[in-house]
This record gives sequence, structure tokens and C-alpha cells, in this order.
Amino acid sequence: MLYILISILSLSGIFVVFKIAEKKNLSVINIIVVNYIFAAVIGNIQSGQNPLIMFTQDWFLMAFLIGILFFVSFVIISASTKLVGLSITTVAAKMSTVIPIAFSILYFNEHVSTLKILGVLVAVIGVILTVYKKSRSKLVKINIYEIIIPLLLFIGMGTSDSLMKYTQHNFLNSSNIALFNSSLFYISFISSFIYVVFTKKISALFNKNIWLLGALLGLLNFYGVFFFIKALDSKIFDSSIIFGINNVGIVSVSVLIGLLIFKEKLFNINKIGVAISILAIIILSQA
Repeated sequence: MLYILISILSLSGIFVVFKIAEKKNLSVINIIVVNYIFAAVIGNIQSGQNPLIMFTQDWFLMAFLIGILFFVSFVIISASTKLVGLSITTVAAKMSTVIPIAFSILYFNEHVSTLKILGVLVAVIGVILTVYKKSRSKLVKINIYEIIIPLLLFIGMGTSDSLMKYTQHNFLNSSNIALFNSSLFYISFISSFIYVVFTKKISALFNKNIWLLGALLGLLNFYGVFFFIKALDSKIFDSSIIFGINNVGIVSVSVLIGLLIFKEKLFNINKIGVAISILAIIILSQA
């Protein structure tokens, strides 16, 4: 459970960094670039191996795909946080847990108990209530991007989590997790650096606040993923349960941070959703 707790706290911090960047009017995409290089270097230091050997590993293709998805998802998280707020972005991202849960059950033939089904259903109800917003006035035009961007985030993060589980099960062990993490973050760094060059946003890299927040984000990002993989590898719970606890835990922590620190407005039904999400974690931990 310690691995899951550290992963939850670390990955919740990612959304907080984005919110701070928004308030300080800093270039989030450049913070993402800096974050990836820091995360990659941390992985290098921890693994003690030459990063170039990643090209010879049997998991390199998976690292490449997940690395690309990480970058794309981070860009979408940034856009969504600005468009619909921290709480809704977090829920949209972590509601994607239904994708890797279904993948784990179907692909790995994990046991399906009544308690596990109940936990997943309660988790889905929790995140739906948390994201619920009252109907707008008919005079207010609904922004279609407020639907599309969270949906893309849902699909992208659900796919990357499923690929992560596939890679952990087929290729990884305690001796190569750090190298794998470092490799996918190098790939994400290259992708994000190419993006800022072509969009002519590279000048914003020369800002000390960008580097400070990027370093913090890189630390949170690396250890959030590292301990998540460690939790999957520990076999303390079925993978489907770990995905549920991890994602719903991040929803609860991030939404509470949005409410208490950033003063984001939540309806009473949203607060009930947070409480139900916590109940889902308790149920899943007993499944």
C-alpha cells in the first residue's frame, strides 16, 4: 500500500504544478519540456545505466509509445486545466481507469468478484458526481471543447495505463524499472522539445521559474510512475484493483486540493462524489 500511496501523492502534485503555472502565467509546455529532462536524468541516476542501451531493450517500442502518449496527455491536461479547471480535469483523467481495469480483467483473466465489481461501480458513480455541473442558462453557448478535451484525456490516459500494465507484466522487473522510466521520459522530452521548436515557444525556456517548476514536476512525475509500476509488480492486489485505488485516490486528493487551496467552486453533489470516491477506494482495497 505504501507504493500506491506515494504514487497517489506524487501524481496528484502534477495537477497542482499546472495550476500554479497558470496563476503565474508561465508557459506550461516549457515546464513540461523541463520536467521530462529532469525525470529522465533522475531515472539515469537511479538505474546507473547508460540511457543509450534503451535502444537494445525488448521493451523499447512500448517505451516509445508510452513516452509519446505521456507528452500528448500532458498537453491535453494543460489545456483542460485552463479550460474547465483542476477538479474536472483530474476526474476526466482518472475516470480513464475503467480502460486499464477492463484490459486487466479481459487480457490477464483476473478474477472478477462481486466486491470488485461493486468497487468499480461505486468509483464510476463517485467520479461522475464529482464532475457534475449544473445546467447552464440557455443564453450561454456551450463550448464543445469542454467536452472534447476531457474525452481525449480519458482515452489517452486509459490507453497509456493499459500499455504500462502490458509492459510491466511482459518485460519489467525490479532491476530495469528505473531504466524503463528514464527511457520513456527521454522520448517524451524529445517529443516535447520538437514541439516547442516548431511552435516557436522555445524562448520561454530561459526563465528560472520554468526550470524550478519543471524540476518539481519532473520529480513528481518520475516517482509517481516509478512507484505505480512498483505497486503493479508487488502483486499485493490484482492490477485492476491497483488501477482503481490509484486513480480514484488521485481524484480525491486533487479535487480536495482544488477546493481547499485554489478555492475552486464545487456543488454539494460534487463533495458527495468525493466522499463516494473515497468509499470506492475502501471497497477496492478489500476486494
